[in-house]
Amino acid sequence: GGVTGIPSERPHSSEVHNEFLRSQNCPSSLTSYLVRSQRWSSRIGIGLPRKHGEWSKAQLDFCRVLAPHLQRAVQINLRLGETRLRESGAADALNRLPIGVFLVDSEAKALLVNRAGEQLIKDADGLQMDNTGLRTATAEQTGALRKLIACAGGKLDQCGGGGAISLQRP
Repeated sequence: GGVTGIPSERPHSSEVHNEFLRSQNCPSSLTSYLVRSQRWSSRIGIGLPRKHGEWSKAQLDFCRVLAPHLQRAVQINLRLGETRLRESGAADALNRLPIGVFLVDSEAKALLVNRAGEQLIKDADGLQMDNTGLRTATAEQTGALRKLIACAGGKLDQCGGGGAISLQRP
């Protein structure tokens, strides 16, 4: 999608031009498709007020340079939206599980906790969460849990290949 100019002497049929640009006294406009697919498209239109005359070469060149950056910004935003949608779906699936799920970083700080996990924390049923991260009822078990988390986070020198621990519950 390059920039397409609509000269002022050409008749206009777009809703944007007829309903907005004309009311703003902008007989000449530039448009560029930002994203175009079989399902939908997005484009930007820029109107030049009559008092400014016609588009200068510098203005047209600037718009041609700007258009690919706007296109990329829209593409990135669409991908982020898809990621948010997938994340939302994953969180919904995790929330349906009857067991507590804690996604934590290598320092045991929560990235995502499902509803059952939140209930465990709320009930203080073997796990707690504070500003230092996920912890247990005892310092010894907290150390063992955090060692496993660090191991899963790629700090293999801190463990012998992973493992499991049982936690005491009140």
